[in-house]
Amino acid sequence: MSKKNNKNTYNSEITKDDKNALGDASGNLRNDQGDDALLKQREGDVDFAAEDLDIPGRASTNKAKNKLKDEENKHFSLGSDDNDNLEPNTSQLKE
Repeated sequence: MSKKNNKNTYNSEITKDDKNALGDASGNLRNDQGDDALLKQREGDVDFAAEDLDIPGRASTNKAKNKLKDEENKHFSLGSDDNDNLEPNTSQLKE
């Protein structure tokens, strides 16, 4: 086996262009003119545990008064006597 000269041509030093690509350390989260104000002005911490996601089958134990009602999954807006057919009719698709 012959020994090869394994010189790396990759520059591992962080350059000015690298810093610009990563973003400004003074608080700008993005360099693509996106709207970061919403992220900077959020009232609560980021919920990485996803505790307030609506997961079917999970018991709803966190009943906070300041949260919005889950109208879609709790069926607040069910039909009345005049509107009993809430599910779309797909019988014509099976034929």
